[in-house]
Amino acid sequence: MGKTKSLSSITANGETFFLFTTTAVEEEDNVVSFELVLTDAINAWSGSISNSDLQALCKEIKEDLSKFIEESKEALTQTDDGSNLVFGYQVKSLRDGCKELAWKRVMQDENIK
Repeated sequence: MGKTKSLSSITANGETFFLFTTTAVEEEDNVVSFELVLTDAINAWSGSISNSDLQALCKEIKEDLSKFIEESKEALTQTDDGSNLVFGYQVKSLRDGCKELAWKRVMQDENIK
């Protein structure tokens, strides 16, 4: 299993957060999972996205799994593999002090006709 780590700055709800992402890949089975640490430089929250979570999300939005994994990897690590995708982020506060991180692909104006 190969692991890569990345640190990126994201803006959500008008605030700056830092996202530390560990991506684990098992090439032979095309299994990917993410370990996340989100911080506002004062507090930190951690969570994970398993391969089965990715499969369930992919099925819910009717997206090709490999494409969804690549876009999720790009959104969570802010690496651009030539796709020029732009992502929007939202961080929601939950009652128990936890945070929920959401991301979505954003259409750029020049792509809208």
